[in-house]
Amino acid sequence: MPAIFSFFNLITIFYGLLGLRLANTLWQEREQIRQEPLTPQKKNWGDEAAFYLAVPVGVVFHELGHAIAVWFFGGRVVEFGYRLFWGFVRSAGNFTPAENWTIAVAGTVGSLLYGFAIWLLLHRSSNSSVRYFGLRAARFQIFFSLIYYPIFTLIGFVGDWETIYNFGATPLLSSMTAGFHITLLLLYWYLERRGFFEMPSFADGATQARYEALRDAALHDPAKAGHLNLIQMNLQGGAIRTARIQLQALLKDNPQSAEAHLQMGMLLSQKRNRVTRKAVRHLERALELGLSGKSLVGVAAIMLGQYYLSVEKYEEGLRVIDRALAALSDDPGNLSGYAQAYALRGTLNQRLGRNLAAEQDLQRAIALSSKNGEKGQVVRYQQQMEQLRR
Repeated sequence: MPAIFSFFNLITIFYGLLGLRLANTLWQEREQIRQEPLTPQKKNWGDEAAFYLAVPVGVVFHELGHAIAVWFFGGRVVEFGYRLFWGFVRSAGNFTPAENWTIAVAGTVGSLLYGFAIWLLLHRSSNSSVRYFGLRAARFQIFFSLIYYPIFTLIGFVGDWETIYNFGATPLLSSMTAGFHITLLLLYWYLERRGFFEMPSFADGATQARYEALRDAALHDPAKAGHLNLIQMNLQGGAIRTARIQLQALLKDNPQSAEAHLQMGMLLSQKRNRVTRKAVRHLERALELGLSGKSLVGVAAIMLGQYYLSVEKYEEGLRVIDRALAALSDDPGNLSGYAQAYALRGTLNQRLGRNLAAEQDLQRAIALSSKNGEKGQVVRYQQQMEQLRR
């Protein structure tokens, strides 16, 4: 069967077509890309370009690493295969086990050096889209080289790591590699958790300018008074890990900040897509310390109500939702939160068999959402009402 019909070549054709489409889009939008800020759409383009456009170049450096090592040991490169998203080097020569190990590891070294070079060349660019592309392209090369490719070999596919971790042939070199590999993985994990490969995105230049002003002010603000605003902008911009690290530092220095505890509770819930026990501790602490706004009290109380609903502590849920309703009744600008609190109380009453009270709560939620123009929520609450009546 011709090589073009092999599985990997078919994947290459598919990815190649996607890459061509992306390249055309980027060319058409080049003027927009040159302009600030880094928008969510530009972040999507940067992530896609890190794979579809940067990887084909990375494959060249990976295979070139193999080839250089072959030549260094006096061998011949019989065939240099390049298929955009994968490649191979066939060599001829009388190599020792240590030389085979070096030839195998040279490809990974080539990929890592390529990734580092992209970051080094682009991280000081005046254009945020270019900087983001450099970060993501470097991240992908590290992920591919240290995680994806080794696992790919481990599950049975022939690859470099089969030779690199051939402990029978090269026990010392393979052991040293394992130690270095683990060290690099830990460094990568550390950088990921610190948000090194993240950048927040913004809807417009004014918002980005405000973020940059907050970021610069935070560097000279030992009291960290304005850090919460910076954290919130990182969260809104999608730099979740960066925000978490900043929030942990803020809570360490300001453990009595109710707003910081609320933000941590929200962040932990967002991460798990549910209100966790750890988040509950921060939410309760926020209410205990005293939040500065009625809306914030409502947010914390509603989240606690959701938690108590999930763990079937309905009476406790009702108590905390009553607190949310009391706070939101004094906040006429937050009809959405007010409606959400009534709907949640309706669900809690329904679970307790108090169907009349539940129906009244849902009717109030529908009325508030309708007044606020939230058609989707109205439909949702009406469906909940119908289920209750059935």
